[in-house]
Amino acid sequence: MSGLILIPIQFNYDPNIGPSNKHSSEVFIEPTFPIKINDDWRILTHTVIPIVSVPQLATNNTNTGLSNIMLSALVSPTNDAGSKFSWGVGGGLMLPTASDTNPVTYTNTPTGYDCWAAGPAVVGVYKNGHWVAGALFNQLWSFNGSAQTNINAMQIQGFAFYNIGSGYSLGYMPLININWQKEASQSTTLPVGLQFGKLFMIDGFFPLGVSVGGYYNAIRPDDAPTAQYRAQLSFVLPESMF
Repeated sequence: MSGLILIPIQFNYDPNIGPSNKHSSEVFIEPTFPIKINDDWRILTHTVIPIVSVPQLATNNTNTGLSNIMLSALVSPTNDAGSKFSWGVGGGLMLPTASDTNPVTYTNTPTGYDCWAAGPAVVGVYKNGHWVAGALFNQLWSFNGSAQTNINAMQIQGFAFYNIGSGYSLGYMPLININWQKEASQSTTLPVGLQFGKLFMIDGFFPLGVSVGGYYNAIRPDDAPTAQYRAQLSFVLPESMF
């Protein structure tokens, strides 16, 4: 968790959804940057801007639009340069930004929720040699929405990467979702897979990360996709540019 501005842009393709084997896709834009408080503390901000394309139940059409933007802000110590472990604690806020929040019908699938949601957030990162691993935990409870909308869910954005050398890496970057309101067999999505990445230097100064990967949803609800294929660009900018 250094003083760098990260701007990953991730594309996901999700096949084999439900008994009709439909598919969905998502684009996530995730700017992450630190805000200095003083010499000892900083605020780490992480924003997720999702654009989704979800299938309709009775047709071959999809509904494409903005989903709910997620903001996280975590307080973290700055004096961890010599430590293998760094951490942050704070909170997350989900905004009611979805372009379609109408109820599910045979000819409409909403792109998100019509409510606000908030809760605590925690991040931990471990670095040792060629390894970098960690996770961001967000727990959300909904508020100020319609009576039909009730969110009680946790999202875990995990990552574990091994730097092979010459800018190449092999990693595991699951997005784990847990819906506490559903029964155990339908509550959790746990992807298992790998992605391969390469770090390029643009003009010898600006790092650009490129990665591709595939995941199998080993644990999933009945209506969840069986797998996910992913491609990602990660722009890395020095904080001094802003």
